[in-house]
Amino acid sequence: MNYPSEFIITEFTDGYVEEDFLFHELGFEYALDILEIPDEFLEDVEYIADEGLKIFLDERKIEEYIGMDWYYNLLPYEAKLTI
Repeated sequence: MNYPSEFIITEFTDGYVEEDFLFHELGFEYALDILEIPDEFLEDVEYIADEGLKIFLDERKIEEYIGMDWYYNLLPYEAKLTI
């Protein structure tokens, strides 16, 4: 099975709005605190206008996180390749 490591979040909670993510560090804060992604698995975040907050997980550690609750909570937000 192929496990995704990239996700796009388009709906935000806890008072966050898209404009917050123009500041890179707030994207990390959201991923760590709200999405509860442990720091050691979070590779990067990127805000993409008209798409959302893109979350990149460390693919080298996928075997460690595929069984964790926070990972399963991200699965509905899997980034789909568009051509």
